[in-house]
Amino acid sequence: VPGIDVVLKDNGGTPTQGHVLTVDANGEAGFAAAGGGGFEFVSKSEVTSGNTAAYIDFTSLENDTMYRLVGKQVIITANTGYLEFQFKDTSGNLINSKLNYTRHYGATSSSTNGFTSQNAFYGAGVSATSKTSAFILEFFTKPGNVWFYLNSQTTTGTRAFIQTWGSFVSDDTTTQVGGIRISDANGSGYTLDPGTQILLYKYKES
Repeated sequence: VPGIDVVLKDNGGTPTQGHVLTVDANGEAGFAAAGGGGFEFVSKSEVTSGNTAAYIDFTSLENDTMYRLVGKQVIITANTGYLEFQFKDTSGNLINSKLNYTRHYGATSSSTNGFTSQNAFYGAGVSATSKTSAFILEFFTKPGNVWFYLNSQTTTGTRAFIQTWGSFVSDDTTTQVGGIRISDANGSGYTLDPGTQILLYKYKES
């Protein structure tokens, strides 16, 4: 390229979306896929106006992969209750009795407690004046090393928060996390309401 003393190499084809211009050790430039860490967007689930959802599922998760699930805004029907999270296996079945976790939670004051061999874990408690919450959940899917960390809070009305650290029971070395379900812990008849938006990302390792 005249004036900037750069040689453009033969790219071997037309550069595609996401490719960037890089320079090698010889000072020659070429297009290549962008590298480095960060997040890769996987999917988004949204409850639109006029609709409700009994639950939201994210499935077809990859093995040996770190994910970040972001609840930008979550609105539930119940005046009191919690958002519930439950992992699924690679066949789409809910995984039961596999979770050990510790949680730190509260509003004006806080408490800590622990649980073993649980089916699910929970987000910040909601009330009639604080039915909207948000969360960030990070988790690893690899058998024998499944772990997770949840940070959840209400975003309107009375403030509440919950932080949860957990993993699968130690004797489970074979179950891969293949999906996750988000629902209202109150169960049948309670829903995720319009305005709910949840996004799934995975960590880029190279």
